[in-house]
Amino acid sequence: MPDIHMNYRHESFDTFTSNGVLYIRAEAVWAVSDGGACGISGKQKIRAASLPIGVRRPTPVCFQNTAFHRAVGVGGAHEVNIIGILALGWSYIFSAELIERQGPGSSSLDYTDSIAEMCHGKAEAVGNMIHVGAVSAQAARWWASILAPGQGWKATVLQCDSACYISPWSVVLEHDEAFKVRVSGDLPANSTMKSLSPPSSQQALEFLVNFCALHGSHSQLFVALATAMTFPAHNYYGTPSRLPCVRGSNTLKSPQVTADIKELSVQIPYYMTMSCAHNVTVSSLCSVFWEPKVCCNLVSPWLHPVLKEIPNHYSGSLSLDEIIPLLCAQRCPNLATLWLGATLSGLSSTIIELVGSGTPPLDTNGAPWTGNPQSFMDVPGSGPYVQFDSPQDKLFRSDAWRLLYLPAAVEDDLQYNSPPFSPWQPVGMTNFEHAAIRVKAHRDCPRHELVYHHWSWCLKNGSGLEGHGYCSETIPRHSHKIDPPMTTAMNYQTLSLADQEASMIASREVFAWVTRNCEGHPPEEIYHDPWIRDDSESEASESCTSSKSARSTGGLTGPSDIEAWIMRTNS
Repeated sequence: MPDIHMNYRHESFDTFTSNGVLYIRAEAVWAVSDGGACGISGKQKIRAASLPIGVRRPTPVCFQNTAFHRAVGVGGAHEVNIIGILALGWSYIFSAELIERQGPGSSSLDYTDSIAEMCHGKAEAVGNMIHVGAVSAQAARWWASILAPGQGWKATVLQCDSACYISPWSVVLEHDEAFKVRVSGDLPANSTMKSLSPPSSQQALEFLVNFCALHGSHSQLFVALATAMTFPAHNYYGTPSRLPCVRGSNTLKSPQVTADIKELSVQIPYYMTMSCAHNVTVSSLCSVFWEPKVCCNLVSPWLHPVLKEIPNHYSGSLSLDEIIPLLCAQRCPNLATLWLGATLSGLSSTIIELVGSGTPPLDTNGAPWTGNPQSFMDVPGSGPYVQFDSPQDKLFRSDAWRLLYLPAAVEDDLQYNSPPFSPWQPVGMTNFEHAAIRVKAHRDCPRHELVYHHWSWCLKNGSGLEGHGYCSETIPRHSHKIDPPMTTAMNYQTLSLADQEASMIASREVFAWVTRNCEGHPPEEIYHDPWIRDDSESEASESCTSSKSARSTGGLTGPSDIEAWIMRTNS
Protein backbone atom coordinates (compact mmCIF):
# COMPACT_ATOMS: atom_id res chain seq x y z
CA MET A 1 0.00 0.00 0.00
CA PRO A 2 1.63 3.29 -1.04
CA ASP A 3 2.69 5.74 1.64
CA ILE A 4 2.63 9.49 0.96
CA HIS A 5 5.74 9.80 3.15
CA MET A 6 7.82 7.48 0.97
CA ASN A 7 6.92 9.55 -2.08
CA TYR A 8 9.83 11.93 -1.67
CA ARG A 9 9.07 13.53 -5.04
CA HIS A 10 5.65 14.54 -3.73
CA GLU A 11 4.07 13.62 -7.05
CA SER A 12 0.41 12.67 -6.99
CA PHE A 13 -0.42 9.00 -7.33
CA ASP A 14 -2.28 8.13 -10.50
CA THR A 15 -5.90 7.46 -9.55
CA PHE A 16 -9.12 7.18 -11.51
CA THR A 17 -12.76 6.34 -10.91
CA SER A 18 -14.91 3.77 -12.68
CA ASN A 19 -18.39 2.45 -11.85
CA GLY A 20 -18.43 4.05 -8.43
CA VAL A 21 -14.97 2.83 -7.39
CA LEU A 22 -11.76 4.83 -6.84
CA TYR A 23 -8.67 3.03 -8.15
CA ILE A 24 -4.94 3.61 -7.91
CA ARG A 25 -2.82 2.50 -10.86
CA ALA A 26 0.14 0.20 -10.37
CA GLU A 27 2.37 -2.17 -12.30
CA ALA A 28 3.76 -5.61 -11.59
CA VAL A 29 7.20 -6.09 -13.13
CA TRP A 30 8.37 -9.56 -14.12
CA ALA A 31 11.66 -10.66 -15.69
CA VAL A 32 12.69 -13.70 -17.75
CA SER A 33 15.10 -16.04 -16.00
CA ASP A 34 18.54 -16.61 -17.48
CA GLY A 35 19.15 -19.32 -20.06
CA GLY A 36 19.11 -20.03 -23.78
CA ALA A 37 20.46 -18.28 -26.85
CA CYS A 38 17.14 -16.69 -27.82
CA GLY A 39 18.13 -13.33 -26.34
CA ILE A 40 15.19 -12.76 -23.98
CA SER A 41 17.00 -13.51 -20.70
CA GLY A 42 16.44 -10.60 -18.33
CA LYS A 43 13.74 -9.02 -20.49
CA GLN A 44 10.88 -7.57 -18.49
CA LYS A 45 7.16 -8.18 -18.76
CA ILE A 46 5.07 -5.40 -17.23
CA ARG A 47 1.47 -6.03 -16.23
CA ALA A 48 -0.77 -3.05 -15.51
CA ALA A 49 -2.87 -3.28 -12.37
CA SER A 50 -5.46 -1.17 -10.60
CA LEU A 51 -6.31 -1.47 -6.93
CA PRO A 52 -9.63 -0.21 -5.54
CA ILE A 53 -8.95 2.11 -2.60
CA GLY A 54 -12.34 3.79 -2.40
CA VAL A 55 -15.95 2.59 -2.66
CA ARG A 56 -19.31 4.35 -2.46
CA ARG A 57 -21.09 2.03 -0.03
CA PRO A 58 -19.97 0.10 3.07
CA THR A 59 -20.22 -3.68 3.25
CA PRO A 60 -23.21 -4.97 5.27
CA VAL A 61 -22.12 -7.14 8.20
CA CYS A 62 -24.19 -9.38 10.46
CA PHE A 63 -23.44 -12.05 13.07
CA GLN A 64 -25.15 -15.14 11.66
CA ASN A 65 -22.27 -17.50 10.84
CA THR A 66 -22.36 -20.79 12.76
CA ALA A 67 -19.30 -22.49 11.25
CA PHE A 68 -16.99 -24.20 13.79
CA HIS A 69 -19.32 -23.71 16.74
CA ARG A 70 -20.41 -27.23 17.72
CA ALA A 71 -17.76 -28.47 20.09
CA VAL A 72 -15.86 -27.34 23.14
CA GLY A 73 -12.17 -26.55 22.87
CA VAL A 74 -9.26 -28.90 23.45
CA GLY A 75 -9.34 -30.65 26.83
CA GLY A 76 -12.89 -29.50 27.49
CA ALA A 77 -11.80 -25.88 27.98
CA HIS A 78 -14.22 -23.16 26.98
CA GLU A 79 -12.84 -20.43 24.76
CA VAL A 80 -14.83 -17.35 23.98
CA ASN A 81 -15.29 -16.72 20.26
CA ILE A 82 -14.62 -13.06 19.54
CA ILE A 83 -13.43 -13.45 15.94
CA GLY A 84 -16.32 -11.39 14.54
CA ILE A 85 -15.66 -8.57 17.01
CA LEU A 86 -11.97 -8.59 16.17
CA ALA A 87 -12.73 -8.53 12.45
CA LEU A 88 -14.70 -5.31 12.95
CA GLY A 89 -11.67 -3.88 14.75
CA TRP A 90 -9.39 -4.88 11.89
CA SER A 91 -11.69 -3.17 9.38
CA TYR A 92 -11.12 0.07 11.29
CA ILE A 93 -7.35 -0.48 11.53
CA PHE A 94 -7.01 -1.08 7.80
CA SER A 95 -9.14 1.99 7.08
CA ALA A 96 -7.22 4.22 9.50
CA GLU A 97 -3.92 3.07 8.02
CA LEU A 98 -5.19 3.91 4.54
CA ILE A 99 -6.23 7.42 5.60
CA GLU A 100 -2.88 7.99 7.31
CA ARG A 101 -1.07 6.94 4.16
CA GLN A 102 -3.14 9.33 2.08
CA GLY A 103 -1.65 12.28 3.90
CA PRO A 104 -3.35 15.66 4.32
CA GLY A 105 -6.02 16.53 1.81
CA SER A 106 -9.54 15.39 1.15
CA SER A 107 -9.30 12.22 3.28
CA SER A 108 -10.59 12.04 6.84
CA LEU A 109 -11.51 9.64 9.64
CA ASP A 110 -14.45 10.58 11.83
CA TYR A 111 -16.93 9.18 14.31
CA THR A 112 -20.60 9.23 13.36
CA ASP A 113 -23.57 9.88 15.60
CA SER A 114 -24.21 6.15 15.95
CA ILE A 115 -22.80 4.72 19.17
CA ALA A 116 -23.23 1.48 21.10
CA GLU A 117 -24.79 1.59 24.55
CA MET A 118 -22.23 1.53 27.36
CA CYS A 119 -22.45 0.16 30.90
CA HIS A 120 -20.01 -0.70 33.71
CA GLY A 121 -19.28 -3.87 35.61
CA LYS A 122 -17.84 -7.25 34.69
CA ALA A 123 -19.27 -9.76 32.24
CA GLU A 124 -18.15 -12.33 29.72
CA ALA A 125 -18.11 -11.44 26.04
CA VAL A 126 -21.20 -13.53 25.39
CA GLY A 127 -24.26 -12.61 23.38
CA ASN A 128 -24.74 -8.91 22.90
CA MET A 129 -22.77 -7.82 26.00
CA ILE A 130 -19.14 -7.20 25.08
CA HIS A 131 -16.69 -6.76 27.96
CA VAL A 132 -13.71 -4.55 27.04
CA GLY A 133 -12.15 -4.33 30.51
CA ALA A 134 -10.67 -1.35 32.32
CA VAL A 135 -9.89 0.90 29.40
CA SER A 136 -9.25 4.57 28.80
CA ALA A 137 -11.98 6.94 27.69
CA GLN A 138 -10.52 6.94 24.18
CA ALA A 139 -10.59 3.13 23.99
CA ALA A 140 -14.14 3.02 25.37
CA ARG A 141 -15.30 5.54 22.77
CA TRP A 142 -13.59 3.53 20.04
CA TRP A 143 -15.28 0.30 21.07
CA ALA A 144 -18.61 2.10 21.17
CA SER A 145 -18.09 3.11 17.54
CA ILE A 146 -16.86 -0.32 16.40
CA LEU A 147 -19.92 -2.05 17.88
CA ALA A 148 -22.41 0.70 17.02
CA PRO A 149 -25.51 -0.20 15.02
CA GLY A 150 -25.15 0.89 11.42
CA GLN A 151 -21.94 2.81 10.80
CA GLY A 152 -20.13 4.08 13.88
CA TRP A 153 -17.15 5.56 12.03
CA LYS A 154 -16.45 6.80 8.54
CA ALA A 155 -13.15 6.71 6.66
CA THR A 156 -13.39 9.12 3.72
CA VAL A 157 -10.70 8.48 1.12
CA LEU A 158 -11.82 11.15 -1.34
CA GLN A 159 -14.52 13.77 -1.09
CA CYS A 160 -15.36 15.56 -4.31
CA ASP A 161 -18.32 17.55 -5.56
CA SER A 162 -20.10 14.62 -7.14
CA ALA A 163 -19.21 11.72 -4.87
CA CYS A 164 -17.73 10.53 -1.60
CA TYR A 165 -15.42 7.51 -1.64
CA ILE A 166 -14.90 5.60 1.58
CA SER A 167 -12.45 2.90 2.60
CA PRO A 168 -13.05 -0.53 0.98
CA TRP A 169 -13.02 -2.02 4.52
CA SER A 170 -15.92 0.17 5.64
CA VAL A 171 -18.77 -1.83 7.16
CA VAL A 172 -22.31 -1.21 8.31
CA LEU A 173 -23.43 -3.41 11.21
CA GLU A 174 -26.82 -5.04 10.78
CA HIS A 175 -27.40 -6.94 14.02
CA ASP A 176 -30.79 -8.05 15.30
CA GLU A 177 -29.81 -7.33 18.90
CA ALA A 178 -27.64 -4.26 19.38
CA PHE A 179 -24.30 -4.75 21.10
CA LYS A 180 -23.59 -3.21 24.47
CA VAL A 181 -20.09 -2.26 25.60
CA ARG A 182 -19.32 -3.16 29.22
CA VAL A 183 -16.44 -1.27 30.82
CA SER A 184 -14.78 -2.10 34.14
CA GLY A 185 -14.87 0.97 36.34
CA ASP A 186 -16.52 4.32 35.80
CA LEU A 187 -17.88 5.34 32.44
CA PRO A 188 -16.46 8.41 30.70
CA ALA A 189 -18.61 11.52 30.87
CA ASN A 190 -20.75 12.30 27.83
CA SER A 191 -18.89 15.55 27.26
CA THR A 192 -15.61 13.65 27.24
CA MET A 193 -16.95 11.08 24.82
CA LYS A 194 -18.11 13.74 22.37
CA SER A 195 -14.76 15.53 22.37
CA LEU A 196 -12.65 12.48 21.58
CA SER A 197 -11.16 11.95 18.12
CA PRO A 198 -10.78 8.53 16.46
CA PRO A 199 -7.51 6.77 17.37
CA SER A 200 -4.69 6.11 14.94
CA SER A 201 -4.28 2.69 13.39
CA GLN A 202 -1.45 1.97 15.85
CA GLN A 203 -3.56 2.92 18.86
CA ALA A 204 -6.50 0.87 17.59
CA LEU A 205 -4.22 -2.14 17.15
CA GLU A 206 -3.14 -1.80 20.78
CA PHE A 207 -6.80 -1.69 21.85
CA LEU A 208 -7.45 -4.85 19.86
CA VAL A 209 -4.43 -6.70 21.28
CA ASN A 210 -5.43 -5.73 24.83
CA PHE A 211 -8.94 -7.03 24.14
CA CYS A 212 -7.46 -10.37 23.06
CA ALA A 213 -5.32 -10.50 26.21
CA LEU A 214 -8.40 -9.81 28.34
CA HIS A 215 -10.18 -12.82 26.86
CA GLY A 216 -7.12 -15.05 26.39
CA SER A 217 -7.65 -15.24 22.64
CA HIS A 218 -4.54 -13.91 20.93
CA SER A 219 -4.71 -16.69 18.36
CA GLN A 220 -8.07 -15.39 17.15
CA LEU A 221 -6.48 -12.03 16.31
CA PHE A 222 -4.82 -13.50 13.21
CA VAL A 223 -7.88 -15.44 12.07
CA ALA A 224 -9.89 -12.24 12.41
CA LEU A 225 -7.30 -10.40 10.30
CA ALA A 226 -7.81 -12.93 7.49
CA THR A 227 -11.57 -12.55 7.91
CA ALA A 228 -11.39 -8.76 7.56
CA MET A 229 -9.20 -9.15 4.49
CA THR A 230 -12.22 -10.55 2.64
CA PHE A 231 -14.43 -7.48 3.22
CA PRO A 232 -13.40 -5.72 -0.05
CA ALA A 233 -14.29 -8.90 -1.96
CA HIS A 234 -17.72 -8.90 -0.32
CA ASN A 235 -18.12 -5.27 -1.34
CA TYR A 236 -17.18 -6.05 -4.94
CA TYR A 237 -19.55 -9.01 -5.28
CA GLY A 238 -22.34 -7.26 -3.40
CA THR A 239 -22.63 -9.96 -0.76
CA PRO A 240 -23.06 -9.23 2.97
CA SER A 241 -20.48 -10.60 5.36
CA ARG A 242 -21.82 -13.12 7.87
CA LEU A 243 -19.45 -13.14 10.85
CA PRO A 244 -19.29 -15.81 13.58
CA CYS A 245 -21.79 -15.44 16.37
CA VAL A 246 -20.25 -14.35 19.67
CA ARG A 247 -20.36 -17.51 21.77
CA GLY A 248 -18.77 -19.10 24.79
CA SER A 249 -17.09 -22.01 23.02
CA ASN A 250 -15.92 -23.01 19.58
CA THR A 251 -13.77 -25.56 17.77
CA LEU A 252 -10.99 -23.14 16.90
CA LYS A 253 -9.04 -23.80 20.09
CA SER A 254 -5.35 -23.40 19.36
CA PRO A 255 -2.11 -22.74 21.27
CA GLN A 256 -2.04 -19.22 22.59
CA VAL A 257 0.43 -16.80 21.07
CA THR A 258 1.28 -13.27 22.07
CA ALA A 259 0.92 -10.74 19.30
CA ASP A 260 4.02 -8.68 18.54
CA ILE A 261 2.44 -5.28 17.89
CA LYS A 262 5.56 -3.79 16.32
CA GLU A 263 6.03 -6.69 13.90
CA LEU A 264 2.33 -6.82 13.11
CA SER A 265 2.28 -3.09 12.35
CA VAL A 266 5.04 -3.53 9.77
CA GLN A 267 3.10 -6.31 8.04
CA ILE A 268 -0.25 -4.48 7.87
CA PRO A 269 0.44 -2.62 4.57
CA TYR A 270 1.12 -5.93 2.81
CA TYR A 271 -2.12 -7.44 4.09
CA MET A 272 -3.95 -4.29 3.01
CA THR A 273 -2.56 -4.42 -0.53
CA MET A 274 -3.59 -8.03 -1.02
CA SER A 275 -6.96 -7.39 0.60
CA CYS A 276 -7.99 -4.38 -1.46
CA ALA A 277 -6.74 -6.23 -4.56
CA HIS A 278 -9.78 -8.46 -4.18
CA ASN A 279 -8.99 -10.25 -7.45
CA VAL A 280 -5.78 -11.54 -5.87
CA THR A 281 -7.64 -12.66 -2.76
CA VAL A 282 -10.35 -14.45 -4.72
CA SER A 283 -7.87 -15.91 -7.21
CA SER A 284 -5.83 -17.33 -4.34
CA LEU A 285 -8.88 -18.85 -2.67
CA CYS A 286 -10.03 -20.43 -5.94
CA SER A 287 -6.56 -21.76 -6.71
CA VAL A 288 -6.88 -24.42 -4.02
CA PHE A 289 -9.15 -26.34 -6.41
CA TRP A 290 -6.73 -26.05 -9.32
CA GLU A 291 -4.66 -29.14 -10.15
CA PRO A 292 -1.59 -28.82 -12.43
CA LYS A 293 -2.13 -32.12 -14.27
CA VAL A 294 -5.83 -31.59 -15.01
CA CYS A 295 -6.45 -30.37 -18.56
CA CYS A 296 -9.26 -28.03 -19.55
CA ASN A 297 -11.55 -30.77 -20.89
CA LEU A 298 -11.54 -32.68 -17.59
CA VAL A 299 -12.36 -29.81 -15.23
CA SER A 300 -15.90 -31.01 -14.50
CA PRO A 301 -14.90 -34.56 -13.50
CA TRP A 302 -12.09 -33.15 -11.36
CA LEU A 303 -14.37 -30.74 -9.48
CA HIS A 304 -17.33 -33.13 -9.25
CA PRO A 305 -16.37 -34.96 -6.01
CA VAL A 306 -15.93 -31.86 -3.88
CA LEU A 307 -18.62 -29.69 -5.49
CA LYS A 308 -21.31 -32.34 -6.05
CA GLU A 309 -20.68 -35.54 -4.10
CA ILE A 310 -19.78 -34.05 -0.72
CA PRO A 311 -22.70 -31.57 -0.56
CA ASN A 312 -25.23 -34.20 -1.69
CA HIS A 313 -24.04 -37.30 0.14
CA TYR A 314 -22.00 -36.31 3.20
CA SER A 315 -23.75 -37.17 6.47
CA GLY A 316 -21.05 -36.49 9.07
CA SER A 317 -21.10 -34.11 12.01
CA LEU A 318 -19.39 -31.23 10.20
CA SER A 319 -21.24 -28.83 7.95
CA LEU A 320 -20.18 -28.19 4.36
CA ASP A 321 -18.86 -24.78 5.45
CA GLU A 322 -16.56 -26.62 7.85
CA ILE A 323 -15.48 -29.42 5.50
CA ILE A 324 -14.35 -27.20 2.61
CA PRO A 325 -11.78 -25.09 4.52
CA LEU A 326 -10.37 -28.25 6.13
CA LEU A 327 -9.91 -29.85 2.71
CA CYS A 328 -8.37 -26.63 1.38
CA ALA A 329 -5.98 -26.46 4.34
CA GLN A 330 -4.73 -29.95 3.51
CA ARG A 331 -4.19 -29.12 -0.16
CA CYS A 332 -2.57 -25.70 0.36
CA PRO A 333 -1.41 -25.13 3.96
CA ASN A 334 -0.10 -21.63 3.19
CA LEU A 335 -3.63 -20.56 2.23
CA ALA A 336 -5.33 -22.27 5.18
CA THR A 337 -5.74 -19.11 7.27
CA LEU A 338 -7.09 -17.11 4.34
CA TRP A 339 -9.58 -19.88 3.56
CA LEU A 340 -10.66 -19.99 7.20
CA GLY A 341 -11.14 -16.22 7.10
CA ALA A 342 -13.25 -16.54 3.95
CA THR A 343 -15.37 -19.19 5.65
CA LEU A 344 -15.87 -17.09 8.77
CA SER A 345 -16.88 -14.05 6.70
CA GLY A 346 -19.34 -16.03 4.56
CA LEU A 347 -17.33 -15.58 1.34
CA SER A 348 -16.71 -19.31 0.84
CA SER A 349 -20.07 -19.89 -0.86
CA THR A 350 -19.19 -17.26 -3.46
CA ILE A 351 -15.80 -18.89 -4.02
CA ILE A 352 -17.37 -22.31 -4.55
CA GLU A 353 -19.75 -20.83 -7.12
CA LEU A 354 -16.87 -19.16 -8.98
CA VAL A 355 -14.82 -22.35 -8.99
CA GLY A 356 -17.75 -24.33 -10.37
CA SER A 357 -18.01 -21.97 -13.34
CA GLY A 358 -14.85 -23.48 -14.86
CA THR A 359 -13.06 -20.15 -15.21
CA PRO A 360 -12.67 -18.63 -11.74
CA PRO A 361 -11.09 -15.17 -11.41
CA LEU A 362 -7.37 -15.34 -12.03
CA ASP A 363 -4.74 -12.76 -11.08
CA THR A 364 -1.08 -13.20 -11.95
CA ASN A 365 0.00 -11.51 -8.71
CA GLY A 366 -1.62 -14.24 -6.65
CA ALA A 367 1.19 -16.77 -7.14
CA PRO A 368 4.15 -14.56 -6.09
CA TRP A 369 2.24 -12.88 -3.27
CA THR A 370 1.15 -16.16 -1.69
CA GLY A 371 3.86 -18.54 -2.88
CA ASN A 372 1.11 -20.76 -4.27
CA PRO A 373 0.89 -21.45 -8.05
CA GLN A 374 -2.60 -20.73 -9.34
CA SER A 375 -2.40 -21.56 -13.05
CA PHE A 376 -0.43 -23.71 -15.47
CA MET A 377 1.23 -20.44 -16.50
CA ASP A 378 2.72 -20.07 -13.00
CA VAL A 379 4.99 -23.10 -13.40
CA PRO A 380 7.66 -23.51 -16.09
CA GLY A 381 7.09 -27.20 -16.76
CA SER A 382 9.95 -29.64 -17.18
CA GLY A 383 12.03 -31.33 -19.86
CA PRO A 384 12.78 -30.07 -23.39
CA TYR A 385 10.13 -28.03 -25.15
CA VAL A 386 10.15 -30.10 -28.34
CA GLN A 387 9.24 -33.78 -28.19
CA PHE A 388 11.20 -35.77 -30.79
CA ASP A 389 9.71 -39.23 -30.16
CA SER A 390 7.17 -39.03 -33.00
CA PRO A 391 7.29 -38.76 -36.82
CA GLN A 392 6.72 -35.01 -36.47
CA ASP A 393 8.29 -32.71 -33.90
CA LYS A 394 5.66 -31.79 -31.32
CA LEU A 395 5.31 -29.73 -28.21
CA PHE A 396 2.65 -29.64 -25.54
CA ARG A 397 0.13 -26.87 -26.03
CA SER A 398 0.68 -25.83 -22.42
CA ASP A 399 4.35 -25.17 -23.29
CA ALA A 400 3.38 -23.33 -26.48
CA TRP A 401 1.05 -21.10 -24.43
CA ARG A 402 3.84 -20.34 -21.93
CA LEU A 403 6.24 -19.39 -24.73
CA LEU A 404 3.64 -17.20 -26.42
CA TYR A 405 3.30 -15.13 -23.25
CA LEU A 406 7.04 -14.49 -22.87
CA PRO A 407 8.54 -11.27 -24.24
CA ALA A 408 8.94 -11.87 -27.97
CA ALA A 409 12.34 -13.06 -29.17
CA VAL A 410 11.23 -12.25 -32.72
CA GLU A 411 8.92 -9.31 -33.36
CA ASP A 412 5.56 -10.17 -34.89
CA ASP A 413 2.02 -8.85 -34.96
CA LEU A 414 0.76 -11.00 -32.08
CA GLN A 415 -0.57 -9.37 -28.92
CA TYR A 416 -0.02 -11.71 -25.99
CA ASN A 417 0.10 -9.01 -23.34
CA SER A 418 -2.14 -10.83 -20.88
CA PRO A 419 -2.05 -14.51 -19.87
CA PRO A 420 -5.04 -16.84 -20.37
CA PHE A 421 -7.99 -16.13 -18.11
CA SER A 422 -8.35 -19.85 -17.40
CA PRO A 423 -5.99 -21.65 -14.98
CA TRP A 424 -6.53 -25.02 -16.67
CA GLN A 425 -3.92 -26.05 -19.24
CA PRO A 426 -4.95 -26.74 -22.84
CA VAL A 427 -5.19 -30.39 -23.72
CA GLY A 428 -2.81 -32.25 -26.00
CA MET A 429 0.12 -31.49 -28.27
CA THR A 430 0.60 -29.49 -31.44
CA ASN A 431 2.93 -29.86 -34.40
CA PHE A 432 5.97 -27.67 -33.98
CA GLU A 433 5.65 -26.53 -37.60
CA HIS A 434 2.26 -24.97 -36.76
CA ALA A 435 3.72 -22.92 -33.90
CA ALA A 436 4.12 -19.15 -34.08
CA ILE A 437 7.53 -17.74 -34.95
CA ARG A 438 8.03 -16.47 -31.41
CA VAL A 439 7.55 -20.05 -30.17
CA LYS A 440 9.91 -21.59 -32.73
CA ALA A 441 12.66 -19.26 -31.50
CA HIS A 442 12.89 -21.38 -28.33
CA ARG A 443 13.33 -24.75 -30.02
CA ASP A 444 16.65 -25.48 -28.30
CA CYS A 445 16.20 -23.33 -25.19
CA PRO A 446 16.15 -24.64 -21.63
CA ARG A 447 13.02 -23.91 -19.64
CA HIS A 448 12.26 -20.21 -19.34
CA GLU A 449 10.45 -18.75 -16.36
CA LEU A 450 8.89 -15.36 -15.72
CA VAL A 451 10.03 -14.34 -12.26
CA TYR A 452 8.25 -11.70 -10.20
CA HIS A 453 10.62 -8.75 -9.77
CA HIS A 454 8.83 -5.89 -8.04
CA TRP A 455 5.68 -3.81 -7.68
CA SER A 456 5.49 -0.19 -8.78
CA TRP A 457 2.92 2.48 -7.91
CA CYS A 458 2.14 4.79 -10.83
CA LEU A 459 2.47 8.56 -10.46
CA LYS A 460 0.57 11.12 -12.49
CA ASN A 461 3.77 12.40 -14.11
CA GLY A 462 4.20 9.02 -15.81
CA SER A 463 6.94 7.69 -13.55
CA GLY A 464 6.66 4.93 -10.99
CA LEU A 465 7.45 4.47 -7.32
CA GLU A 466 8.78 1.04 -6.44
CA GLY A 467 7.05 -0.43 -3.43
CA HIS A 468 9.27 -1.27 -0.47
CA GLY A 469 7.65 -4.65 -0.03
CA TYR A 470 7.99 -7.93 -1.83
CA CYS A 471 10.89 -8.14 -4.25
CA SER A 472 12.73 -10.79 -6.21
CA GLU A 473 14.86 -11.68 -3.17
CA THR A 474 11.88 -12.34 -0.91
CA ILE A 475 9.45 -13.97 -3.31
CA PRO A 476 9.90 -17.75 -3.39
CA ARG A 477 10.62 -19.22 -6.81
CA HIS A 478 8.51 -22.24 -7.66
CA SER A 479 11.11 -24.93 -7.11
CA HIS A 480 8.80 -27.77 -8.03
CA LYS A 481 8.19 -28.74 -11.64
CA ILE A 482 5.01 -30.25 -12.93
CA ASP A 483 5.13 -33.28 -15.13
CA PRO A 484 3.89 -33.00 -18.72
CA PRO A 485 0.21 -33.80 -19.27
CA MET A 486 -0.55 -37.48 -19.67
CA THR A 487 -0.26 -38.66 -23.25
CA THR A 488 -1.60 -42.16 -22.76
CA ALA A 489 -5.20 -43.31 -22.54
CA MET A 490 -6.81 -42.61 -19.17
CA ASN A 491 -9.39 -44.58 -17.23
CA TYR A 492 -12.15 -42.26 -16.12
CA GLN A 493 -15.89 -42.14 -15.83
CA THR A 494 -17.58 -39.45 -17.88
CA LEU A 495 -20.30 -37.37 -16.29
CA SER A 496 -23.57 -36.50 -17.92
CA LEU A 497 -23.58 -33.51 -20.26
CA ALA A 498 -25.32 -31.38 -17.65
CA ASP A 499 -22.19 -31.71 -15.50
CA GLN A 500 -19.73 -30.91 -18.31
CA GLU A 501 -20.40 -27.17 -18.40
CA ALA A 502 -17.26 -26.26 -16.45
CA SER A 503 -15.09 -28.33 -18.81
CA MET A 504 -16.67 -26.75 -21.86
CA ILE A 505 -16.22 -23.19 -20.57
CA ALA A 506 -12.64 -23.82 -19.44
CA SER A 507 -11.75 -25.39 -22.81
CA ARG A 508 -13.30 -22.58 -24.82
CA GLU A 509 -11.61 -19.91 -22.74
CA VAL A 510 -8.07 -21.28 -22.83
CA PHE A 511 -8.16 -21.97 -26.59
CA ALA A 512 -9.80 -18.62 -27.33
CA TRP A 513 -6.70 -16.98 -25.87
CA VAL A 514 -4.86 -17.95 -29.07
CA THR A 515 -7.54 -16.84 -31.51
CA ARG A 516 -8.09 -13.51 -29.73
CA ASN A 517 -4.47 -12.42 -29.94
CA CYS A 518 -4.24 -11.89 -33.70
CA GLU A 519 -3.13 -15.44 -34.44
CA GLY A 520 -6.39 -16.61 -35.98
CA HIS A 521 -7.32 -20.28 -36.14
CA PRO A 522 -4.33 -22.65 -36.45
CA PRO A 523 -4.84 -25.43 -39.03
CA GLU A 524 -5.79 -28.04 -36.46
CA GLU A 525 -9.00 -29.99 -36.18
CA ILE A 526 -9.38 -29.26 -32.50
CA TYR A 527 -10.20 -25.60 -33.20
CA HIS A 528 -13.37 -26.71 -34.99
CA ASP A 529 -14.65 -28.72 -32.05
CA PRO A 530 -18.02 -27.41 -30.74
CA TRP A 531 -16.51 -27.03 -27.28
CA ILE A 532 -13.81 -24.70 -28.56
CA ARG A 533 -15.34 -22.98 -31.56
CA ASP A 534 -16.20 -19.36 -30.80
CA ASP A 535 -19.91 -18.61 -30.46
CA SER A 536 -19.57 -16.02 -33.22
CA GLU A 537 -18.81 -18.80 -35.69
CA SER A 538 -22.22 -20.36 -35.13
CA GLU A 539 -25.30 -18.47 -34.08
CA ALA A 540 -24.23 -15.11 -32.73
CA SER A 541 -27.47 -14.61 -30.85
CA GLU A 542 -27.78 -18.20 -29.66
CA SER A 543 -29.46 -18.43 -26.29
CA CYS A 544 -28.01 -20.41 -23.40
CA THR A 545 -30.65 -23.11 -23.81
CA SER A 546 -30.15 -23.59 -27.52
CA SER A 547 -26.39 -23.45 -27.02
CA LYS A 548 -26.53 -26.35 -24.60
CA SER A 549 -28.73 -28.25 -27.03
CA ALA A 550 -26.26 -27.70 -29.85
CA ARG A 551 -23.40 -28.90 -27.68
CA SER A 552 -25.17 -32.20 -27.14
CA THR A 553 -24.77 -33.08 -30.81
CA GLY A 554 -20.99 -33.20 -30.92
CA GLY A 555 -17.69 -32.48 -29.22
CA LEU A 556 -17.01 -33.89 -25.76
CA THR A 557 -20.53 -35.03 -25.01
CA GLY A 558 -20.02 -38.68 -24.21
CA PRO A 559 -17.34 -41.19 -23.13
CA SER A 560 -16.37 -42.19 -26.66
CA ASP A 561 -16.19 -38.58 -27.85
CA ILE A 562 -14.06 -37.48 -24.92
CA GLU A 563 -11.69 -40.40 -25.32
CA ALA A 564 -11.48 -39.80 -29.06
CA TRP A 565 -10.63 -36.15 -28.49
CA ILE A 566 -7.92 -36.96 -25.98
CA MET A 567 -6.39 -39.59 -28.24
CA ARG A 568 -6.67 -37.35 -31.30
CA THR A 569 -5.02 -34.35 -29.70
CA ASN A 570 -2.22 -36.46 -28.25
CA SER A 571 -1.50 -38.46 -31.39
